[in-house]
Amino acid sequence: MEPNKYQLTLEDKKVLMAAQKNFGFSTTPFDEIAKRSELDVENVMKIMQNLSKEGFITRTGPFFNLDRSSGYVSLVAMRVPEDRFVSVANLINSYQEVAHNYKRKHDLNMWFVLGAISKESAFKILEEIEEKTKLKTYNLPKLKEYNLDLFLEV
Repeated sequence: MEPNKYQLTLEDKKVLMAAQKNFGFSTTPFDEIAKRSELDVENVMKIMQNLSKEGFITRTGPFFNLDRSSGYVSLVAMRVPEDRFVSVANLINSYQEVAHNYKRKHDLNMWFVLGAISKESAFKILEEIEEKTKLKTYNLPKLKEYNLDLFLEV
């Protein structure tokens, strides 16, 4: 997978910083990001689209504790041949239940987080992925949650 050559602009960084921390529910989230980043909302939306296209962000939206309801959350690993990595990543990323997907320098080189509405639904998705890719998934369900209050300075 080719490293991203896109250089973040100052406005990109402002938007990324504004969207990460202390962000509650809002019916107008892009307006909120615009206020925080001191940019207009149209520019914020263009920046978010570009950051998504360039692979800096994979999704925009809240994270819910699915396992506190009937949901299921798991970290999944796969061993993907290098020449198939991009096509397998594209397939996995096509599932709305996949929060993020990343490459590791390890024998199990693809890792993604799966959050589904139920354990049965998650297992069905993993079966589909295995059937479509002909590769094994290693399901590593969350046993305990730790709140790290992650914030990435850009």
